[in-house]
Amino acid sequence: MFEKYTLKQTTESNYCGGYALAAIINDKTKDAEDVPDGKAVYDTLIAKQHSDTIKNHFSSFYKDSSQGAMTLPSSLVTEAKMLWSDKEIKVTISSAFLKSNAGLCHFETLNITDYAEIKIKKSEPLKDHIDKKGYYLLVVNEGKHWVAMGRDTSGLYMYEPATGQSGKPVMTENNLFSLDGKNYTWSGVIIRIS
Repeated sequence: MFEKYTLKQTTESNYCGGYALAAIINDKTKDAEDVPDGKAVYDTLIAKQHSDTIKNHFSSFYKDSSQGAMTLPSSLVTEAKMLWSDKEIKVTISSAFLKSNAGLCHFETLNITDYAEIKIKKSEPLKDHIDKKGYYLLVVNEGKHWVAMGRDTSGLYMYEPATGQSGKPVMTENNLFSLDGKNYTWSGVIIRIS
């Protein structure tokens, strides 16, 4: 999975959500001729989330800087549902993430409930949340980065937007994993596209 998608986000940008979703689009369509541009997907996502509520209360998701705004889970969920209306989308939020981000989570759940089922989970290890076939968007490293994962009959695969690399991640303990020697910590949000 993801081996044909080698595009990577611009260095020091917040385009990772767009590139992670673009990698899934590419893998689901298996169309190497028409590779989706992660920056174009990112631009579509950010256009959905620019509102006064976000600007006034969650400015890191709105800012128009050289890095760009960070992608909200609701933007990824609504775009995934538009792309695959026949697919089931589930969002898992850890209770720890919910507690430390209560305002944002309340705002986000209101925007997601029409498009996806939301589950709040206690402290289960990451591997218990990514054990079914399908695609996953995970927020990692203190909520500052999105990566894509996919599971098929051959196992679990990952795409890293910052490097354009993909492969089988090494799952370590609880919420830690690595790919090509780079370590990641799951931050508490998973979007699953079945």
